[in-house]
Amino acid sequence: MKKIILTVAAVFAFGFANAQDKKESSEGFSKGDVFVTGAFSFNSTKDNNAPESKTNFFELAPQVNYFLTENISLGAKVGFSSDKA
Repeated sequence: MKKIILTVAAVFAFGFANAQDKKESSEGFSKGDVFVTGAFSFNSTKDNNAPESKTNFFELAPQVNYFLTENISLGAKVGFSSDKA
């Protein structure tokens, strides 16, 4: 009985499994696609023990990537930061 149940479970598992075809839809990236991303951060701290002590930090880092193939991209990132105490 145990073998029959396991056999039926295996048939169902293999019956629902199928290989994925090469994508033909617009999902994901393809060769020649370009995408832009980046980071922005700001931080301000003040020391309560020293009333005149305050620190500000600002950072901006945009990034552009170009897809050479479907899975490989080449990118460039430029960053700017400022720290004032």
